Parts: sequence; structure tokens; C-alpha cells
Amino acid sequence: MKKVIILFTVLMTSMLAFAQQKEQARFHVTYAIYNGEDITEWAIKSKLFTVFYTVNEELYMANYSETNETQSWGVIWELKNESTIVFTNSCYSMLCKQ
Repeated sequence: MKKVIILFTVLMTSMLAFAQQKEQARFHVTYAIYNGEDITEWAIKSKLFTVFYTVNEELYMANYSETNETQSWGVIWELKNESTIVFTNSCYSMLCKQ
């Protein structure tokens, strides 16, 4: 059983390594609070960032620490993009005057 798990892990890792990753956006941590405690200094020193990327047209998100060489990642499922524009009377009248 252990051999099957190891083989599966090696195959999955190989498949991900050959998949085309395309970075979409990267956000560096500039302010961090954990359980009410300000950990910004630690976060900046750890060079923490969140990155969004695609693999075979699937969207992933990962959290990285360059200093500690750690990461967590996963696929983002059922992402919905919704936009709502609310017009007030003053906003609507400004648009109409243009």
C-alpha cells in the first residue's frame, strides 16, 4: 500500500511540474493581525505573499513565505464574479450631464 501511495504522489508531482503555471496576480503582505496581535513586522521579514495563478485554465491560490521556504496552495472552486452598480440621484444626474 505504501508503494502505491508513493507512486501516486510521484506521478501527481510530476504532472504538476510539467503543467503550465501562469501567474495572474501577486500580493505582498504589508499589514497582518493574528488573534488580535499585530504581526506585521514578522510578516514583512518572512516576505509573505499571496499569489493567484492558473494551471490548465484552473485558478489556484497560494500563500508563500520566501524566508521560511513554506507554502500552502489549492484550487479555487465555484468563484463567482458579481458587479453591482448603484446609482443615486446625484450620481445619475452627473452621468446625464456629460
